[in-house]
Amino acid sequence: MMKKCTFILVAILLLSFAQSAGAQHRVGILGGLNFTKIDIEVQGESATVSSRTLFGIGGILDVRVSQSLRLCLQPMYLQKGVGKTRLAIQPGVEWMAKSSYLELPLLVKAEFGNTAKPYVLAGPSVGVLLRSELEAQMGGITFTGDAKDVTKSLDFAVVFGAGISFPFGKNLVFIEGRYSLGLTDTVAGGTFDISAGPVVEEITWDEQTDMIKNRGFQIMAGVAFALGD
Repeated sequence: MMKKCTFILVAILLLSFAQSAGAQHRVGILGGLNFTKIDIEVQGESATVSSRTLFGIGGILDVRVSQSLRLCLQPMYLQKGVGKTRLAIQPGVEWMAKSSYLELPLLVKAEFGNTAKPYVLAGPSVGVLLRSELEAQMGGITFTGDAKDVTKSLDFAVVFGAGISFPFGKNLVFIEGRYSLGLTDTVAGGTFDISAGPVVEEITWDEQTDMIKNRGFQIMAGVAFALGD
């Protein structure tokens, strides 16, 4: 369902761009912080998690659909993960995780006002996994490992938020806050190793009993450059 919605919105974006070449479209850059955490269950048991501050940076293609409505594609490099996490089945171990994605949010944006323009936005997003790293503190020893092979390659989410833009000549500067609600259980299942020097531990993720979904509140700022009159 999410794949179909994303495809439909991409088609609308391209059609709108082609049919409104004289309208004021925008391109730009954005970047900011991702206050990220996860929903997690391991063997059916929940965990105590803390958030982690990571970052994202990318570009903007902003297509005008009507006077107040726009479609906005924001491809970006985005980090997701979680801070110190304690599992109920492993109370003596602290886990941390960080993953990197090529994130592709496609958002519908409704603008209000004349000069300074508040706006709200919402839409689907798909993340393509680039890397996934895991860290564990056990008995004062730090173990690290590569979890990409046991993590699903695509992460679908719903994004919604609000912001405000200000004119800067013919261009705009903006700041926005948005929440990303992950819909994909990113556990693919399988085994991988974590190590601390010569000490190696094998970790197994079970797709049937383990669950990880990404969450994140993002604060982004950027500049958008006008393409039309």
